[in-house]
Amino acid sequence: MRRFIFASSFLLILLSCKGSSSGSNNPDTSAERISASTVYFQQSTAIDLEVWYQSGAEPYVRRTALDRDLWQILRGNLTAIFQYRTVKPTLTIPSDLDAMNRLTAGSQENWSTEQILALWRANQMAAAPAGTSRFYVYFLDGYLNDQGASNKHVIGVQIGDYPVLAIFKPVIAASSQGALVIPKFMEQSTLVHEMGHALGFVNHGVPMQGNYQDTEHGAHSTDADCVMYWLNEGASDLQKFVQKLVVEENAVLWGQNVLSDAKALSR
Repeated sequence: MRRFIFASSFLLILLSCKGSSSGSNNPDTSAERISASTVYFQQSTAIDLEVWYQSGAEPYVRRTALDRDLWQILRGNLTAIFQYRTVKPTLTIPSDLDAMNRLTAGSQENWSTEQILALWRANQMAAAPAGTSRFYVYFLDGYLNDQGASNKHVIGVQIGDYPVLAIFKPVIAASSQGALVIPKFMEQSTLVHEMGHALGFVNHGVPMQGNYQDTEHGAHSTDADCVMYWLNEGASDLQKFVQKLVVEENAVLWGQNVLSDAKALSR
């Protein structure tokens, strides 16, 4: 089985995403990936997200009932991507820590993809019900192990042949620059981006209707206004991206090309 890793990176005021794999930067367009995406957009009756976190790496959540539900950003974007389904799948996305799961795994400096997959195999709830497509996200108090060293610029990864995402909290914390608003929304936009890969974008299982893949950077879009773009570069671009999440309660981060692909595959 081929394993592709899609990583979101942050450096100072630079937000980017890069794709890498074992020996190839090309997206996985195998029959297996196409079959999985077809299930998501034609057959799944429910989409479920199981969230796990280490102590010290808790996801950002609302503190009181009056606070904004940050996880509505991911929930709203999944609603948008599945809007073309004849029968919309039920979305189960937790909003609060008491609906998430604490990991007992000890802290470590960095995590290889093999270690993340081992964590996934050892930390799952009961099997998903029939008709439910379940994805797993692990919030880790460490960095990505990138060829034996800690990569302190990668925010999150999605391991392409598996429904597994990981978020590296120290990278998000380092981006705060004294303010919490950027890390909160960076975390959610990263989740939307990596879920996009998990669902099959760009050309990673969902067939493309147009020529918009940034082949130099793998399964990413050439549209700078799309969350699947590999790079949002510079202070003005990053501020615009974050500001959209700040001012628009139900901001849709997908570009039109991604939405068109979802529409064409949906039944």
